[in-house]
Amino acid sequence: MKRIVGIVLCVCLLLGLQIPGIAVLPVAGAASGEAVVSVEAFPIKAGYLVEPVLTSVGGETAAQTLINVLSENGLQAFCSGSANGGFYLAYVAGGDKQGSYNGYRALCSPVSPRTLQIKPKFHPSLRTYLETYMEWFDPTDDAVAAGYLGEFCISAGSGWMFSLNGEFLQKELSAFKLKAGDVLRVQFTTCFGADVGGAVEGTADAFTLKIEDRTELTAAIAKAKKAGVDRETVDYAVNVASNLVSAPGDIRFALAGLSAGINRIEAGIDRPQPSAAPTEAPTLPPATAAPTVPATAAPATTAAPTTAPGTTAPGTTAPPTTAPETGVTQAASDPELTVREATAADAPVSESGTQTTAENEALRVGSSLWKVLLIFGILTAGGAILAFAVLKISKRQKENDEQ
Repeated sequence: MKRIVGIVLCVCLLLGLQIPGIAVLPVAGAASGEAVVSVEAFPIKAGYLVEPVLTSVGGETAAQTLINVLSENGLQAFCSGSANGGFYLAYVAGGDKQGSYNGYRALCSPVSPRTLQIKPKFHPSLRTYLETYMEWFDPTDDAVAAGYLGEFCISAGSGWMFSLNGEFLQKELSAFKLKAGDVLRVQFTTCFGADVGGAVEGTADAFTLKIEDRTELTAAIAKAKKAGVDRETVDYAVNVASNLVSAPGDIRFALAGLSAGINRIEAGIDRPQPSAAPTEAPTLPPATAAPTVPATAAPATTAAPTTAPGTTAPGTTAPPTTAPETGVTQAASDPELTVREATAADAPVSESGTQTTAENEALRVGSSLWKVLLIFGILTAGGAILAFAVLKISKRQKENDEQ
């Protein structure tokens, strides 16, 4: 009889664990032969030029993969070298640009060309740093106004940098191939990488903004888009990723929302939504309190942008090792942060999750969780009642047999 009771209880427990939402489902990974690529311009509040996307990788170099992604998203790349050797990305431009620019030739063949219209804006602390330590700083750069973004645009420390799986590269993209599961982030910097978390050694001693790594969030955005997670959830994560000063709590919250969305679709709770163009980013009120940013290890060292032919390498005048008395202070939030072109704004979400969008997402996840917990409780209670009934019947049967 004990064996029967044990079997009944095990069956009830297994039924409970199989309810969608009770088990912790893994975040959907990239399909075989897919890597994540993004093109970012966070320091100038231009958000993503190319949102994180899963793209097929095979025998081509990482440079060719990047060229393909830019072409598929209507953009142009002006480079030296080729995808198979000596590749140097000088400018990303609108797909309407062709031929050559400043001695660099166009390598992309945009499918549906689009213009690149950027109006640079800066976090106050970053602007102060650029004005103080860069050899020159021009926020109204003519090249940017004309639709080009790259080396020596805006400041003497500008250019494109690459990080692979969270590590900044010290080799050209034409020297290796992407593997399935890799995350390649192409990032525009205005000060030798300090504003993207990959400062060249000795160039950012006075830079005080804390730049959190976004590799995991970048991959999650790409996977959520492919899975068909609702655009509101994806947009929220995009805003957090684009915010230069997003705190670890902001990033964790955005990751949780994407993971929950993917899990609900995999479990059949939600239906995948068709792919859609990014909606205008929601305006979030500024955080009421500055989130605490824990200290972390210094970012990986990376090489400076390749020197363009016939030009002086950026950074010939190194910034002083100590900040002036006015200093550059860490800003915990930026109420004016624009993560997209146009007028959308964003501010970090506080650790307590008091932002409107965060609150809505938390309520939605919480509601689903309570439902599955209720079902689990009912099944567990039912199993206990059944076990009690079996014991009662067994006891009564035994008494009858003895009589």
